[in-house]
Amino acid sequence: AVLNANNLRDVENDTEKGKRTLVVMMGFKAGKWYQVTLLAVSIAAGCYSIWNCAMTWAWIALLPLGIQLVVMLQTMREDVPKLMDRFLKRIALSVFAFSLIHFIQHFL
Repeated sequence: AVLNANNLRDVENDTEKGKRTLVVMMGFKAGKWYQVTLLAVSIAAGCYSIWNCAMTWAWIALLPLGIQLVVMLQTMREDVPKLMDRFLKRIALSVFAFSLIHFIQHFL
């Protein structure tokens, strides 16, 4: 999702330079739908993982997934490729936070 967000942001420049990224080949609109799919699958997998966790405080891992949900909704509203840059950090940090929480849960 982070790489795809980067490709969404750079789609105009990549097209001019002749790069063949997935977003360039699909187009910006289809690339946004691909991004939403990536985030939706991530959220679903995270919820499934939390549901099957025996720890009573596993629900805290829903916080980073909530960030991904917000980013997913904002992605669909954005029509300017350059403005997709603001989603990169949010996606990367939410994935890192979810992974860190999961790591801690497995070793406690």
